[in-house]
Amino acid sequence: MYRVPESLRNKLKAPIGELIPDILVTKDLLSSRVFSSAIKEKRITVSIGDRTTERLIEFGFSANLEIIDGIERRMPRPSPVGFKGERQRELRVENPAGSISRNALLALDKCLKLVEEDMSQSVRLVVDGEEDLLTLPVVAFFPDKTTALYGQPNEGLVIVEANRVSRSYCRKILSEIGIKSLE
Repeated sequence: MYRVPESLRNKLKAPIGELIPDILVTKDLLSSRVFSSAIKEKRITVSIGDRTTERLIEFGFSANLEIIDGIERRMPRPSPVGFKGERQRELRVENPAGSISRNALLALDKCLKLVEEDMSQSVRLVVDGEEDLLTLPVVAFFPDKTTALYGQPNEGLVIVEANRVSRSYCRKILSEIGIKSLE
């Protein structure tokens, strides 16, 4: 179990990527900025959070990997609907709040392998605990140009592409809590 120290908590409140204010998040914006190139270039997309995943589904998009925990603003909520039917797998993992568990890292590695085997398949990782911090290993260890989308509470949607800069930032934070890889 890797616990996030208090000294990093304020740093982690800042968006890792580009923050799009809620009022500007539209189907057209997501199509042009994320999904048209992801489909064309076979890039992995990851939605982190129940509301983010639900919003993508409402717009008609499906991330390759959906990471949800059944909680929104500390309140239980129904899981987003919109599975790809037989083309979606669901995995479950425990990941306590304020931490990244070893099992969560192994589950992310398994999810990545499933997505890479079949990009038309969608994988949903249901987290018992908290999913927010899993953005860090996704950006740090998934392939270049993976696009992660997550909600910034009361502000909007964050879009972050795994690249040299974002990967370095996330790996630095992860190394501060003792994580060097998904394995």
